[in-house]
Amino acid sequence: ADGQWGQLLAAVSSAYAEQDLERQLLSNALDVNAQELTESNRKLQLFIDHAPVGIVMLDHHLRYMYASRRWLKDSQSNLHDIVGKDHYQHLPWISERAKQAHQKGLLGATETCEEERLTLPSGREEWYRWEVHPWFDAAGQVGGLIIMTENITSRKQAEEQLRIAAVAFPARDG
Repeated sequence: ADGQWGQLLAAVSSAYAEQDLERQLLSNALDVNAQELTESNRKLQLFIDHAPVGIVMLDHHLRYMYASRRWLKDSQSNLHDIVGKDHYQHLPWISERAKQAHQKGLLGATETCEEERLTLPSGREEWYRWEVHPWFDAAGQVGGLIIMTENITSRKQAEEQLRIAAVAFPARDG
């Protein structure tokens, strides 16, 4: 009888040891995946922060989730002051054209605008190029929007100066 108990205890002990080994392997795999994910997120954040255009990520209710340094600079914002806040309350001067693009984006469409003149609250006019892209959650539903903006005011001013120069100093043939 003692031999049977011994065999049973050895089998149970072996099964527990095997389960413990599987649990340790799974834990190690999760740690490695978490480290890889953290590293991947760090690289993505670095890429976004140093992009030459402004990038902002909004949730489905158009509340701020993240913004690049360029976007924060262009909108004269601080990330800690805007996270969780409504996009339209923070920037009430957004055009109707952009608001319509946001609504289409929430339905899954991508919208672009090559140039749009905006009048800021200060009265200053600026020109922007922008794109609105939906982002999707794990279930495949639109989770919100990624908006990219580029201030093209300098380019538009240079184009206007060239246009004026062309009128003031017409080309002469021969």
